[in-house]
This record gives sequence, structure tokens and C-alpha cells, in this order.
Amino acid sequence: MKIITFFLTFISGYSFNIYSQQILFKKTYPPPATVFCHRPNYGMTGRDIAFSSDNNIMILGSCLISGDSCPPSTVDNQAIRLLKLKPNGDTLLSKVMMNPYLDPNNATYFDAYSIKSTSDNQFIVAGNTQPGTYSLIDAFLMKTDSAGNKIWKKEYYNKLLNYFSVVIETDDHGYLAGGYTSDAQGQNQDIYIVKTDSIGNEQWHKTYHDGYWGFCNSLIDNHNGTYTVIGGIMPNSAAYNSYNFLLMNIDSATGNEISHNFYSDTTKNQNCKKGISTLDHKYILVGDASGYRGNALMTVKVDTLGNKEWENNYGGDSLKNYIAYDIVETCDSGYIIVGGVDFYDSVLNMFHSAYNYFLLKIDKFGNKEWEKINNDTIPNTLISIKLYSDNSYITTGVFGSSALAIRFDSLFICNPTVIHENNSISTSNSISIAPNPFTSETLITFSEVQKNSIVRIIDVLGKEIKTDNFSGNQLIIEKGEMKKGIYFVQIIDAKKNVVNRKIILQ
Repeated sequence: MKIITFFLTFISGYSFNIYSQQILFKKTYPPPATVFCHRPNYGMTGRDIAFSSDNNIMILGSCLISGDSCPPSTVDNQAIRLLKLKPNGDTLLSKVMMNPYLDPNNATYFDAYSIKSTSDNQFIVAGNTQPGTYSLIDAFLMKTDSAGNKIWKKEYYNKLLNYFSVVIETDDHGYLAGGYTSDAQGQNQDIYIVKTDSIGNEQWHKTYHDGYWGFCNSLIDNHNGTYTVIGGIMPNSAAYNSYNFLLMNIDSATGNEISHNFYSDTTKNQNCKKGISTLDHKYILVGDASGYRGNALMTVKVDTLGNKEWENNYGGDSLKNYIAYDIVETCDSGYIIVGGVDFYDSVLNMFHSAYNYFLLKIDKFGNKEWEKINNDTIPNTLISIKLYSDNSYITTGVFGSSALAIRFDSLFICNPTVIHENNSISTSNSISIAPNPFTSETLITFSEVQKNSIVRIIDVLGKEIKTDNFSGNQLIIEKGEMKKGIYFVQIIDAKKNVVNRKIILQ
């Protein structure tokens, strides 16, 4: 078996074309009536998205359980729901996961906010649960197979109330989870980070208290012995409900803090919702800033040392109230932000809290390029957006009492002459690539042995990253210095037949 590790140089300075997005599917997923009842404008919410090795879509959601019949009893129980969708949005499976300590006379809590595909073609889920004692909440990690069946589940706690809002797989195939921990009154809230091995056994945990309240909602493995923690800090009790954006770097072996930076405006409350690493090895943070009549969207771009390069606000006028939830980088090094927006009613002199989802496109310097706002009488919001294998975008959120999933086609074409997938090699020679998307390595398997084939890796700009000769029937592609994004594997056999396949590095 041949192993190829790629080393490359980042390439910038290219042109791109923009065209209006088309909705490839837009579907809602209500709670099944035979199992669930829900209150008006509540029920099933899509929280996060991951992709399986067979290119299907896994939606992590939450819903209310109220027994086996309607109307609901006096007890509502929070539960997790996994929806596996085909690329056209049709449901492949729907799985409900309840608190194992479910009590018919007391409300119980089992909720999750983060799901990631793993290098072994399974899923890792992070959330929080009540462990049978109703004044306590434990954070948990749960590993599932590709069909959402539980493999293992581990609970973690530091104080009385413990929450995980994000999990990632690390370079050693363990997991890093983050959220917050607090006392019974919800005060003295510390950032809470836990590192585990591949089966959820804790290796270390840390709390970080550099203010009155703190939280983590994004984690990044920098692949250099450090992790980046992104979230928010309330500096002191006098500044109650006034957060600053936070970016903190920690040592991967111990969790010890290396550095931290705050990004704040003393006249406003900044609520950081998400942070991601960018293709230029930096970070961008997104959230919303109150202090206006309506919230403004806020983005901050920082370098690897945490130094702020630019900051921009969008909206914040008297007519719109924004809530940001997620951000994704686009192929032109810009970004798309998703969330919900409410409009001010000048007659009633109030916001209605009847949100419609938005997509906001900004360039690599944070300048607004365009904005798309949904227009519906039923409240709806987008909570997560992910780049799909064909360069389209999958989003999820809530529409009234149902989960919402939308697939937009590619919003941008960076190079219209870029290579496309095909199958020119003999159909008797099937090719499989798994896992795809991948984080550290992926395996290409040929049903027929290759002899003196040429293998090329090409980025979305049509630039050749690496060329190598290959013989055999299995080829491992390692991440090496490749950055996350979409690439094409081009294979040319001895007869000059060509096959192009798309791979995604997450």
C-alpha cells in the first residue's frame, strides 16, 4: 500500500465569478406525532451538521418528549434526534435518543449541540444530560456508528452544572470538548475543556476563569501541539450581561493556557457565537453586538498570535435585530454568515421576535457583498452551515416547530474551468474513497490493480498540488501540509484513461 503525504504552498491572487444561489432542496422535519407533542413554535430544531463516508448528511437536532400520546402531560423532556438525509434531503433514518434516567413525573434533560464525523467513519456528539439528580447537569460525549446507534457514552463534571457545546477530533484520534461549568445558581461560570482518548476516557480537564462568566463554543486543533479555544468572557459582575469575544491558545498535552486575547467595545455587549480557522492560517470570529436598538452582526479577523487585523459590524440600525450562529469560509477567501433577523414594527414600536433566516456574504476584508433574507410568516432561523462535497452548502435550523434543512448550490465559482468529476477508467475498475470528507488521511481503493498510473492532487483553483506514480490497488493520501478545503484526485492509468474524484479535507 502506497502512502502519499502532500506538501504545498498557499496560493493567492485569483479571480472568481459570483452567481445567484439556487435552492437544491428546502425541507422541514417535524417531530413524529406518534411519539412527540410540542408547544407552538417549539419542537424540533436542527443544531449541527456532519457528513457520512457515503456522502449522506447527518443533522443533529433537539426536541421535546411528552410521552406516547397527545396532548402532552405536565412533563416535557428534552431529547436528541438524529436525522440522516440523502443528498436530496429525503430522510434515510430518524433516531430519537432519550435520557436514560427518564422519569414520567419529572422533567429530564438530554440535549446536544455538536456533531462531527470521525476518522473511522462514525460520529462523535457533545451535549449535556441530567444524571438522575435533577439539580445536577453533566456534560457528555457519545460515539455513534454511521446509522446513529450508540457505541459508547461518557459523562463529565466539574461543578454542579456542566455543559458541552462543541467537540472536535484531535490529531491523536482522541477528542476535545468544550463548554462551561458553573455552580447551582448559574454564577461563577468557568470555561470548561476536557481532553479524552479515542473511547472517551478523560486525559485531562481544565477550567479557565478570567472574569465573572465564561463560555466556549468553538475549538480548533492547530496541528502544532496547541489548541485554540473561542468563546466569550464577562469581565466582572459589574459588567453583567456584557461579554467580550475571546480567543485563547492552550497546550495540547496539558491544557495549560499559552495566551489569550479579548476583543471588545465597552459600549456594547458582544456575544461570540462561532470561530473558525481560515485558509491563510488565521481565525475569524462571528457573533452579535447589542447596544443598538437592534443587534448588529460583528466579525473579527485575527492573526495566529491573536492580533486583530480588522473588525466589522453589519446592521445595528433601528430596523433590524440580528442573531448570528455560524460562519463558513468560501473559495474566494470570503465568508458566509447565517442566523436570524427580526424587523422592527414602527406601528407597535417593538421587535416581534419573529425571525427569518439570513445569509450574509462578506469579502476577505469583512466588507459586505450581499445579503439574502427569507420572508415568511412562520419564524425561522439558520443555526449551522457546512460546505458539502460538491461545493454546495448545507444549512440547518428551525422553521416553526420543525427542523429546517436547506441545500444551496455553489454560491461561488472561483475558477469556472476547474476540473470536474468523471469516470473514464473502465467501469469494471471501481474506485472508492473513504473516509470522505477526512481529517488526517483517506484511502483510495481500486477493484483492479493499477500499474504505472499517475496520481495528481488539484485544488479548486485548478492548481496542481502534487504528482506521483502509483502501482497497486490501495493508496493512502495523508493530510500533510494540505489545508482544509476541496481537492480533486486525478488518476491517469497506463492506457491514458482518466478519472477525477473529489475529496474534502476538514
